[in-house]
Amino acid sequence: IESLLGILSDTVPGAAADSVLKESQNRVKSMALTHQVLYESQDFSWADFSSVIQNLVDNLNISYALEARK
Repeated sequence: IESLLGILSDTVPGAAADSVLKESQNRVKSMALTHQVLYESQDFSWADFSSVIQNLVDNLNISYALEARK
């Protein structure tokens, strides 16, 4: 789904459409990451969400081309 949204954002003209598709792509990526951590966890109460949060922040920085120092 994330790849399809990426393809659409490259082919659909317009800044508004691109923004909506990128936002949807980021949400799908976030859900996939959370699902992966829960799937790999033996016990949901001890899932390593600190790594999930770090990965989410890293992905958002890349997606929005944010400067690391900010």
